Amino acid sequence: MALKNEDFPFEIIAKVNNVDELKKIAFEEEHELIVLERMNADFFDKDLAESNSKFYETQNVLVVSDFDKQEIQRTHKMGVKGFITSDIDKSDWLEALKMVGNGNKYFSRKVIEVLIEMSYQHVKKQNQSIPLHESLSEREMEVLMLITQGKVAEDIANELFLSIHTVYTHRKNILKKLSCKSAAELISYAYTSGLMEH
Repeated sequence: MALKNEDFPFEIIAKVNNVDELKKIAFEEEHELIVLERMNADFFDKDLAESNSKFYETQNVLVVSDFDKQEIQRTHKMGVKGFITSDIDKSDWLEALKMVGNGNKYFSRKVIEVLIEMSYQHVKKQNQSIPLHESLSEREMEVLMLITQGKVAEDIANELFLSIHTVYTHRKNILKKLSCKSAAELISYAYTSGLMEH
């Protein structure tokens, strides 16, 4: 939604069309508010953030964009104070301008929904425990599978062309990595983890 100049609660000092013009204006002095339309992609060039690492922290930047989850996630990580989608109504537009212009954060409903979803996915990823056996080497996995078949160290050594000492070392490491104390517990782990046929 385009606002008319009379609806805009700030004096418009300048309009820029590319990142070079933005740098020239933005880095010379602080402004009450900088509104960036996401369609001007070069405004979000990494060079802008890198040329002044505190640009988004020190400037009151409000981003206006079409609804695009990936863009919302990327732009939010830059540390902008405000992000709204271009389809919001006039009252939300004005609220966003006032909030960000006063140094506060403002995100439209759709943007908040994406950020919540992003946060939920991050927590979900952290909570997904990786199966313990994923930490085993290929050789340790081979030794584990032979143990689950009831084979003793000598049989395993012969089958894999290893010394008995090496088999014992692998067995000790497997027990430690899988938090088991005996061959019986290893077999139980393999069974409950789907490593053995039921």
